[in-house]
Amino acid sequence: MVSAVLWCGVQCKKIFGHCVLVAISQLVFAQTTTSTTVYFRQQSGGSIFAIDGRDGSQTELEGSSEYARFVGMAIHRRGRRIFWSEGRSINSANAADGSDSTVVIGALARVVWVGTNFGQTQADILSLTVKGTLCESIISWSTDRVECLVGLPQRFSQEQTPFISEDDCIIKTTHGSMRGYALNYDEMGASGTPAPIVERIDIDANSVLPHALAIDDREGKDWIYWSNSADGTIYRTSLRSSAIEVLQRRCWSVRGLTLNIPMDSTTDTLSLFFSLESKGTISEIKLPPSNMSITSPPSAQVVISGLRSPRGLAIDSAKHVLFLTEKTGRIFLAQIGDVMTSRQKANALPDDASIIAPKAYVRRIVTRPSMTRLDGVAVDSK
Repeated sequence: MVSAVLWCGVQCKKIFGHCVLVAISQLVFAQTTTSTTVYFRQQSGGSIFAIDGRDGSQTELEGSSEYARFVGMAIHRRGRRIFWSEGRSINSANAADGSDSTVVIGALARVVWVGTNFGQTQADILSLTVKGTLCESIISWSTDRVECLVGLPQRFSQEQTPFISEDDCIIKTTHGSMRGYALNYDEMGASGTPAPIVERIDIDANSVLPHALAIDDREGKDWIYWSNSADGTIYRTSLRSSAIEVLQRRCWSVRGLTLNIPMDSTTDTLSLFFSLESKGTISEIKLPPSNMSITSPPSAQVVISGLRSPRGLAIDSAKHVLFLTEKTGRIFLAQIGDVMTSRQKANALPDDASIIAPKAYVRRIVTRPSMTRLDGVAVDSK
């Protein structure tokens, strides 16, 4: 098995015989049994292109007149869809031709219903709906207060005031439902109705600034992992429902995400690696089985530190090899789980002396001029 690595920045790089001379901000692979397709984003024009490995033909999948400096891309191979962040939202389209373009997440909303008759247990809540989207991630529940978090498939707009109104919010229990809130709350409460009665609704809706993306596209999983520069949080959002979970908070400069998905189909545990450009670190989050909800952010362990502006990440899960780029023009290979020998440490380049990796063997494999400003990296494992 051979791992071929492609990276992107401001450079001319041969890809299937083509010299791509553009500012590329992200790069991903989609592999089939017969060919490999490379998807890349042209930073200056905002377009997404696909290069077919069979004949080198190039197709523009999605065009945009906006300048997208920070952008992530990921492929859902089983669903044959491409996902990308363009500064204000996460979008998806058919990976073959860019058709059926949709907004996956364009805003985040935290909604609190306050009132009475919200059930004897949380199971009595049949549904919560916000702006037409089911709010399935209930953060807290009591008989008189329910709070949920939801990612909305509409781009946040400050011109639309309010972006979410009380009438956009519906609570439904086993005894009935209510849209908005009750103007005659006290009278309804005195009537003895078992249906939910809402006294007020607190709504906190915000725009998103998504950057790095990663997808678990295994059968029955279908999660998209993404970093939000607006609130410094790493989320994972279900592509099968509206469930959303917080993985890390106070992470303000996440530039790369990659999933270490086990090759053993009987194993349901995986790890998420992320880069923090401002801190010069690569960290790992060990995730629970996919059938378990994450109610509080799991701990993250720093596996590599002392880097200079780390950005793109990619992993060869079969070999447990992590590839990472730096803005400075350097690309490193990290053998996860290995420990550097004294000889390997002695042979390390002087410029890499600041790198600390107690549980990984890290070595530089590419050096480009600092003006290259590397960003994304992808691995083609064959």
